[in-house]
Amino acid sequence: MTNAVSLRLAAVRELLPAHAVDALLVSGPENRRYLSGFTASDPDWGLLLISPEAALLLTDFRYQSWARQEVPDFEVLIYKVDLGESLGELLKGLKVRRLGFEPAYLTCWQHQRLTQAVAGA
Repeated sequence: MTNAVSLRLAAVRELLPAHAVDALLVSGPENRRYLSGFTASDPDWGLLLISPEAALLLTDFRYQSWARQEVPDFEVLIYKVDLGESLGELLKGLKVRRLGFEPAYLTCWQHQRLTQAVAGA
C-alpha cells in the first residue's frame, strides 16, 4: 500500500466507530481520488467502500483497467448487473448494518436502495 493511501485509510477506519457506522461509502470524485488515487472525475465512474476489513473500489467494466492501474491499494470490483444490487450483496457479506455516506453525492433514490440493502444485511 502506498504510504499516503495507507495513512488515509487508517484515518477513515479510525473514525468509523466514532460515527457509529460499520463502513463508509465514498462517491464524491474528489474524496474518492484523495482516499484511493482514482482520478476519474465523474461521480458515476466509481464508489469506494471502506470498512475495517475491506478497501473496495466498485466500478463498471468500462473503467476496469484504468481503476486497476491507478488504484493498486484497493480491491477493484466490477458490478455486472446493478450497482445497488452489487453493493447490497457486499454490505451483507461485510455484515454492514450502519453505512456512512456523503449526502451531497447520494440521490434520494440511491439512499432508499442502500437503506433496503443494509436492512437486509
